[in-house]
Amino acid sequence: RDLYSIQDTSALIENILLIATDCGLGTCWVGAFDEKALAEFLDLPDGIRPVAIIPIGYPAENPPNRGRTPLRDILTWF
Repeated sequence: RDLYSIQDTSALIENILLIATDCGLGTCWVGAFDEKALAEFLDLPDGIRPVAIIPIGYPAENPPNRGRTPLRDILTWF
């Protein structure tokens, strides 16, 4: 049960990051934090574990799109 809840939460977090980026927002996945301190700060009930922090905001600058490397240049089929 715990394994799937972490996987489901991870998939949700990635979707949040993608949607925020598509909306022109800057964001990142923060996974290095003190879980106990954050749970206490948020007054989370027992059994609820924080998995990530997701800061979201407007970026100070927007770097130009670098384009994509063609798949044939980076993919090898065996």
